[in-house]
Amino acid sequence: MSAIPMPNLAPSIDWRQWRSAGRVAAAMGMRTDSLARLCRKSLQARGLAMFATPPEGGQAQWFLHVAADRRLLPGGIGERYQSPDLSQFPREKVTAAMQKAAVADAFGQALATRPGLVKDWLPMFIEEERRKHPELRIRGRSVYAWHRTYKHPANLVKLIDARGGDRRS
Repeated sequence: MSAIPMPNLAPSIDWRQWRSAGRVAAAMGMRTDSLARLCRKSLQARGLAMFATPPEGGQAQWFLHVAADRRLLPGGIGERYQSPDLSQFPREKVTAAMQKAAVADAFGQALATRPGLVKDWLPMFIEEERRKHPELRIRGRSVYAWHRTYKHPANLVKLIDARGGDRRS
């Protein structure tokens, strides 16, 4: 039996308390289909999961309430959610890494909420992010790579370009 999508309940639901299953699965190191099965079999009956259309529209998907697992609470808990020590890196490279993380988070949010095919809205997304971060070189491949790399704050170090010299020319 498959889940029936709930209508868009944006006015009655506090969406800040719900996380998309794709994001949750990645953060918890689970497969999305395994998490969807768990939602269907037990979490939905307990009111901790729902299959719904995101408030901004798009494809119906599973959402988990933050009460389903303490790792979903805002701010995160544990080593993964602690900011790493970045004092060994130059300020410019740390700033660039933080901007890459912001783009990766925005891309994850766009994947979860924007309707249509990614190839249709990706150029517009890249242009929006270029306006926000003019000093950052943003391309489609970069966005995907940053999104794959940055899953939680502990991964910020992985976004730092540790090579020396001027890499923009």
